[in-house]
Amino acid sequence: MEVRFFMIIFYLLPLLMIIFCCKAIFNIIKLKRKCTESVYAVVIDIDKEAAKSQAYGFPVYGIDYNGERYIVRGNFSSPSLQFDIEEQVEMYVDPNDPKKYYCPKEAKPRLKSSLIFLIFSIIIFLLPLLA
Repeated sequence: MEVRFFMIIFYLLPLLMIIFCCKAIFNIIKLKRKCTESVYAVVIDIDKEAAKSQAYGFPVYGIDYNGERYIVRGNFSSPSLQFDIEEQVEMYVDPNDPKKYYCPKEAKPRLKSSLIFLIFSIIIFLLPLLA
């Protein structure tokens, strides 16, 4: 009974990680397709409280689009992804909802980490089958 439970957990966890990683990758691709209007946003703040770290935080962007200013918080925070206040960042907004955006500078490390976890999860999932 214990061995069967262990095997279920051993297969279930990597399978859930594979699903999670695929969903994250597809969300990035979907956002990139939806957001077609090129704009330059300005980093107006770094939200370190939301990231629970004083070393890095989520960028807060000011986006000017069609004569209106939109304030949005970044979707990704990482020590490898640093922003400076007043930095201009190229991004693409959804013309139907300018608060939805695709930022290549944010997307690159998100995609990279998702792909690494996906490959790692597939290896762990296949490991028992190869043994």
